[in-house]
Amino acid sequence: SVLPGEQKDIGPIFIGVATVIISGRVTTLEGQGVPRVKVAGWKANSADSAGAATQESGYFELKVSPGDWTISIVSSPDQSYSSTAPPQFVRVVRGVKVPPVNFVLAASDGIVNGVVTDEFGAILSDFYGFVRVGSKGGYHLPGGAPVERGQFTLRLPAGSYILYMELPPNAAYGWPAPVPITVATGESAKVVMKMAASASSAVIGFLVDRAGNKITNVPFKVFATGSSGGWFSALIDMSLGYYKLKVPAGTWYIGYDVADSSGQYPRPRDAKKKITVGPGAIAS
Repeated sequence: SVLPGEQKDIGPIFIGVATVIISGRVTTLEGQGVPRVKVAGWKANSADSAGAATQESGYFELKVSPGDWTISIVSSPDQSYSSTAPPQFVRVVRGVKVPPVNFVLAASDGIVNGVVTDEFGAILSDFYGFVRVGSKGGYHLPGGAPVERGQFTLRLPAGSYILYMELPPNAAYGWPAPVPITVATGESAKVVMKMAASASSAVIGFLVDRAGNKITNVPFKVFATGSSGGWFSALIDMSLGYYKLKVPAGTWYIGYDVADSSGQYPRPRDAKKKITVGPGAIAS
């Protein structure tokens, strides 16, 4: 934060040079190009990202730097086509041509109208969150829908899915069980996601380097995922490198991301930690 009239030194800003092109096409099942679809990429162990919208032919280009990239379709609730495939992973090496990264979209001709209720069935008109979509095979699909005042709408291709709720750090409710749903072509489906009682347990900790020293004033996020798909985001105090995750009792996988464009704090491959917390307990 900056006070009126105050000057603040935020330190050096490191800019990576994009030297390689990742390209491909986004098409329908019939091979027709889909225009104006957002394609995004994220570089591992880095804050680097790239984005582009497809041309009329469905063609796109992302200008990136060498490294390991995750490329995905960015869906929107009003989009008439959706991707039901997981993101694609691309290793970019300077001087080596990257093979085309193509996506095939299916018509989002099914509609899901959902409500979020408390454990007694009353709609939570004060609740805001985000609904993620997963496949029956267990992987998360791109896109989803925001929950506003306890209601949400999703457009999906015909098929069977699992809906997961993503909770904000200040959520006053516990995570609901994932909800399986089947969407038929041209039809609307209704779904109810029932929230649990407020999360009574917590996981706390600090962001530290390999020597155990606290890392402060570096943007980061911490999240907890359950074995069946629940997602909680942590409250963060960047000035202290501190986080607090409010979760229900149970076993959780704690993961994190660091927005570190300098590469000083690369995320290790074993970034996710498994921890079990009891009812009303605080684990660290």
